[in-house]
Amino acid sequence: MGPLTYLALFLTFQYSLVPIQAEPTDHHPQLVRRVVGGTQAKSSDLPFILMIHSKIKSDGIGRCTGIHLADTWLLTAAHCVMRDKRDVVEPTDVQVFCDVDEAQPTLWGVADIHIHPLYKPDKPAFDLALLRILNATRPAPRVMIGSGPDGDARPGTELTQAGWGLRIPNTTIETLHNQTDAVAPYLHVRPAQLIALSNFLWGHFFYVSPWSTTAGTGSGDSGGPLYRPEDDGAGGGGWRVYGLTSSTAYPPPYNIDKSAGLDLYIRLDVHREWLKDVPLGRAQRYRPWYLASSASRAEYGAWATYLASVLLCSRWVSRW
Repeated sequence: MGPLTYLALFLTFQYSLVPIQAEPTDHHPQLVRRVVGGTQAKSSDLPFILMIHSKIKSDGIGRCTGIHLADTWLLTAAHCVMRDKRDVVEPTDVQVFCDVDEAQPTLWGVADIHIHPLYKPDKPAFDLALLRILNATRPAPRVMIGSGPDGDARPGTELTQAGWGLRIPNTTIETLHNQTDAVAPYLHVRPAQLIALSNFLWGHFFYVSPWSTTAGTGSGDSGGPLYRPEDDGAGGGGWRVYGLTSSTAYPPPYNIDKSAGLDLYIRLDVHREWLKDVPLGRAQRYRPWYLASSASRAEYGAWATYLASVLLCSRWVSRW
């Protein structure tokens, strides 16, 4: 085959890989209920962990955890700001609470919501969202993004999980599934150990084994951190965050039995540039051309098919 034939086959193959927007579906990664066991913590002791309420349900409010990553920016899971599993909520539908231990918690509004451009609601990968805080009343604590396999996070690393649970001690996770958001939440932490790293295409994850699996919390852990306290050696503290709580769904080919008790966290080190660029207004460079819009995808696909057909026909005619 000549170079034109190879080019035509290449274009046809590339077009076959163009993702097409799926029709709305009820399938969605289960909102995690993950921080089971462990101990209650004061939000004042972990000021970088905030609570998020958003109108993601047509019949109620969803509760998630957020990470105060920069003065006016909050990191959470994308599915925490997706209404009915498909559409991004309006910023006015999201509330951020800090100082939850106080009699009158501080309430912040949200000005903008930035979903990772490669996130799909039916997949656990890229489940990240950055929220721009509208009226932050305090600067962000010292929070750093931990490094992956070439840095200080390796199998066996001891870390901590955290998220907003329910104020119901000594109960099972199955019981908590039936509770309502009227139950007072509390910040729950639990030691854990990093078991494995995943570099599978379209998703980078940490697999974590909790040290206890009895008694604990309910929904609200999504968007919470996998972290450890940091000491810079100069008397400065802070926290190094390695992962973000996403979904109970395991991506292929890592079809791990959920009964094994392993939790799935999104690695943040591989998304470091996106986390830096969104606050600088450079997020659009991460949006592939084929995800620009449904019209753009159709147009590009039509042109690719047309060009491939012309090249194949030209090759066939040249033989005569």
